[in-house]
Amino acid sequence: MARHLLTAGLLSLIVCLAAACNYELAAGEPDAGTADAAATDGGGPGKDGKAVTDTKATGQDSKVPGPDQKAAKPDQKLPKPDLKATPDKSPPKLDKGPPPNPRWTLVGGAVPSGSDSSVTVLANGDVLVAGGEKSGGGGGTTYFKAAYRFVAKTSTFVAAGNMMSTRSNHTGTLLADGRVLVCGGRTAKTYLNKCELFDPKKPPASAWSAAASLPASRWDHAAVRLANGAVLLSGGFGYSDSMPSLTLYMPKTGSWVTPAAQLKQKRRNHTTTLLPGGDVLVAGGLTGTSFGNYKSLRSMEIYDPKAGTVKLLKTLMTEARNAHTATLLKSGVVMITGGICWSGCTKKAMNDLYDPKTQTVTSVAHPGGVLPAGHVAGLIKDGRLLVAGNNAASVAKAVHAYDPVKKTWATLPSMKFPRVVPEGAGLPDGRVLIVGGVKSTSPYQYNTTAEIFSL
Repeated sequence: MARHLLTAGLLSLIVCLAAACNYELAAGEPDAGTADAAATDGGGPGKDGKAVTDTKATGQDSKVPGPDQKAAKPDQKLPKPDLKATPDKSPPKLDKGPPPNPRWTLVGGAVPSGSDSSVTVLANGDVLVAGGEKSGGGGGTTYFKAAYRFVAKTSTFVAAGNMMSTRSNHTGTLLADGRVLVCGGRTAKTYLNKCELFDPKKPPASAWSAAASLPASRWDHAAVRLANGAVLLSGGFGYSDSMPSLTLYMPKTGSWVTPAAQLKQKRRNHTTTLLPGGDVLVAGGLTGTSFGNYKSLRSMEIYDPKAGTVKLLKTLMTEARNAHTATLLKSGVVMITGGICWSGCTKKAMNDLYDPKTQTVTSVAHPGGVLPAGHVAGLIKDGRLLVAGNNAASVAKAVHAYDPVKKTWATLPSMKFPRVVPEGAGLPDGRVLIVGGVKSTSPYQYNTTAEIFSL
């Protein structure tokens, strides 16, 4: 979430892009008989009992700033008898037929609504969705502290208590002991340096506790757990511009340590991916303080935890991008998908495959010639990478899957509802969870539903 994960202002950006690029969100569809839950700054469920809720998966997090700111086995053939051998008198292994059709299923329970929440896959395969915001429609922005837990075994959401702070555009990172570290973010009045811990073993009312604060306030940063258990937090937006800083959370001491090495370029709305050898790939991102001076980045960096060094790669991505995702494939290659480009763009609608062994990039054209942004990417059971959601209304329901072996794309069944800037994550069992997102701007409506893809 991240990614990878999207900035709070991406929703206002969508409205701007819609006007500039002639994208027009479709009128709202009925949302399974539910209406958006009324929300307050304190978070929690709305009047209708539905959950109201900023992630980037985490697997890992990504986001874009707004104008106020100043990512069955194959068919088996029946065994041929060996005439020279003793006949097999056991019943033949009959083909069980093809697997069920790929499908989207609505998720029940207290479903979160909004965007820019953190999404963290827990050790047991459940998913924690925390905080977030709702904006647009002329009513300003509301921030939340409520958290919700997707229970994988029952495919339903349940309440997971309230965070100690309202926040959006923050990160949520799974620690080795099963707890989740939530850090940074923004509210209506300030940027946060506060962190807190979620313990999934405790009841919702006592699951949240304070953690050591960050050295500096920030939002739209990225976080990833290293092989040694420490959490690397990078970049983000401070009070003047994007930041080049790196800082490490040490779970054993519960404290933050600032390494000597820092990023070579300041960036936010970027992705961080733990590579098989233990290094971290830092890719893309954004600098600037307003629409007039935003600049997307083509550069990538490698953080080496053992040596404590940062290296700016000579290899560049095909396209400058932020609000993209970066997913480690089973082959050890990283698929960098989609994103928005603000300046110096090639406009080739290319994704990138980064090979850590050769430190090279191979471009991969995206189906339809339109790159997704503010989307969700996750590995499904057959090893393909599913990509769903977008910041362009015309393709907000579209779903594609990339096969890294055949190097081809396939169109999968569309989601039940359009989802502009949704949140979500790939699950350990090969399913992909999608939550919230905007479904209409006329009138302005958020989805109060979640759905899950399975084969």
